[in-house]
Parts: sequence; C-alpha cells; structure tokens
Amino acid sequence: MEKVLVTGASSYIGLHCISELLAQGFFVLASLRDQSKRSSVLSALKPLVKNNNLEFVNLDLLEDFGWDSATRECRYVLHVASPFPLKDPKHEDELIIPARDGTIRALRSSAISNVKRVVVTSSIAAICYGHDNGDIILNHDSWTNIHARNITAYVKSKTLAEQAAWNFIEKNKDHIEISVINPGFVLGPLLNNNLEGASASIMRKIIMKEIPLIPNIFMNCVDVRDVAKLHILAMLSPKANNMRFPCITDHPINFEEITKILINNGISAPSLSAPDWLIRFLGIFNKDMKIASNNLNRKFLIDNSQTKRVFNWEPIPIEKTIVDMAKDIQGKINLAM
Repeated sequence: MEKVLVTGASSYIGLHCISELLAQGFFVLASLRDQSKRSSVLSALKPLVKNNNLEFVNLDLLEDFGWDSATRECRYVLHVASPFPLKDPKHEDELIIPARDGTIRALRSSAISNVKRVVVTSSIAAICYGHDNGDIILNHDSWTNIHARNITAYVKSKTLAEQAAWNFIEKNKDHIEISVINPGFVLGPLLNNNLEGASASIMRKIIMKEIPLIPNIFMNCVDVRDVAKLHILAMLSPKANNMRFPCITDHPINFEEITKILINNGISAPSLSAPDWLIRFLGIFNKDMKIASNNLNRKFLIDNSQTKRVFNWEPIPIEKTIVDMAKDIQGKINLAM
C-alpha cells in the first residue's frame, strides 16, 4: 500500500487524517516538530497501528532539513501543519512566515520527489473575511481581503499561505498536483486527551459553564471526521486536482443554538445570552473580546456545493457533531478527576 506524509501529525485534524488513512490501509509517515509528542500520537492511534504502518519524521515549517528525504518516501502528502494560536501573537509574522514558508517547503520538496498530489489544509478564513457586502454568498472562488479592517494575524496567515501554494502550483503544474481543503470551525470528538486546543477549549468551557453568558456569534462549522475523510477523497480523486473545497455544514450556527442542542441532550451549558453592548464594552479592555465584538451578529454565507458534488458528500448533522464532542470531552474530564 502507498505511503502518505502527514504534517502536523499531533494536531486535531492531523490525528483524524492519520486515523482515516490507517483505517483505509495506507502507510503513514507522520511529521512532528516536537518529538516528545510521539507517545501521545501513538497512544491516540494505538488500535490502528500494526505491521510498521506508522513511522515518524522530524520536520519544521521554518527549516529545510528533512523535507526532501521525507517526501521522497511518499506518494501523497497531506500538509496539515500550520500555527494555530489561542491568542493573537505579538507580531503577525509569527504566524504568517511559518504558515506560508512551511507550505512552500512541503510543495517544493513534493515537486522534486515522487509525490503525485499534495492536499493542503487551508481554512474558510482564506475565503470569508474583508467583503463589504455581508449578504453575498461566498464560494470556492472567493478570497479574503487581507487589507480590510480587523483582519487577524491568523486569517492573514491562512490566506497568504494558500495564495503562495496556488502561485507555486501555477509555475510547477507539470510536476505536482494540488487540492485544497478549506474547513470551517472544526468540532467533533478528539482522538487524544488534549483539551487545550481551540475547539476543545471552547466546548470544555461551555459544558463546564466557564463561559457564563453566550455571545451572539455565528460559526460555519464542520465535523472533524468529515474533514479527515475529505482530505483522503481529495488525495485520491482525479476530479479533485487543482480545486478548492469549502468544508462546512450547510448553514452557520450561533452559540445560542449550540447550547440549546447541548441542553436538549441532557448536557449542561449556559442558557443566558450576553447583550451585544457588553461584548463591545469588554472589547475595549480585552483583545480577545475585541475580536469577538467584531464578529457579533455576523453570518458568512458560504456555498459548499462544489465539495458536495465532487465527493458526493453530505455533512454529518451538526447536532450529532456537537453532542458527540461534548460527551467525549465530558468523559475525558471525568477520567482526569
């Protein structure tokens, strides 16, 4: 069976991609910047690891060393790795440079190796920000305007990294194929016990009622299990070459709807909404609340029909995603007590 390089192997999406690949019989070369995470990756994937089907390599988004030899072993690459901080950095280049340069390293090494296709994990962050008309329907051809007001470093990093990927492919299309997956806010069960990631942290705070009031913020969500499956479909499907795939459920959902789903399924969650003026007031003093205030009542309408059509895909229902994730996190919290 063919071997696949997966960067960002210890990440939320990376672990699910590896799990899906191993379940389908692929051999995986998993890249980690920090080799101390190897044991937790092995533990998360233990039921699927057998017959040397999982190996590890040390790769850094900011260093050339190891990329050529890693890609030389593989037929496909899933480039998942990218900085994802819980808070904005002091300087935007702390995110932009590793995101952009790491993507180019993955593509450049793949182009001179035997790699058939690279699947790049981008984000709807590269699609939906900076558009003046909030009522327009965005799609796979839409791009974030990084020069608009209130564009965060993370949004810039994902946009510039993906644009760099397409610019590289334009000059090297005879040597390598590419598909890009643009997930929304990723939810769903975790394969490890890390509750500090962005998605897990928010869900944990909701079910532990550490967020006492719910802000009126909408999100375009997707199940992590769908994200992983779409990566493998994009890797293998001839139709997916040179295409971009928004990976989201059909409609945005706000925090109030999420908490109602939890409460209706017997899971504790806050039930009081935060007035918009309070979020805006807190945004004067707190950078995270400032970001939240910029997104109050804001819905992004994104067309996912290309993703559905090419892959014959229907998203996992958002209620199942939310309940499965909450129960998984509850179980992990109870085990830790």
